[in-house]
Amino acid sequence: MKIRKDFVTNSSSSSFIISRDKVTHGRLLDILLEMANEEAKHWRDDDYDEYDWSDVSGDGIGHFRIKEYVDEPYEVCYWTVNTNDKKYENVFVIDNEDCGRYYWDAVEKVLNKYGIELITGYCD
Repeated sequence: MKIRKDFVTNSSSSSFIISRDKVTHGRLLDILLEMANEEAKHWRDDDYDEYDWSDVSGDGIGHFRIKEYVDEPYEVCYWTVNTNDKKYENVFVIDNEDCGRYYWDAVEKVLNKYGIELITGYCD
């Protein structure tokens, strides 16, 4: 079981969780490609080269990296009082592998477009 500690917005390492019941791995790659381009609009100037399918690998694109939790739960531990730790089963965890923080507005915008709830995971 992977154990994570609390959600901190100023961290460089972060993750979010998507239920495998809501999206397939292939569809998630489509969504992450769109998300990477939406995020790039914020971080780069107007002349950036858009990501395309040649930039996608089986585990994601850019710093959007897919980890699958099928047989073992993904646990998010909270340090605050009266907040229970949560275990998520059968999920994709999108993890940036310490490659800079996400632009959360872009993440939420794309997930909302597809009716997928943003579940924050871990930040260290």
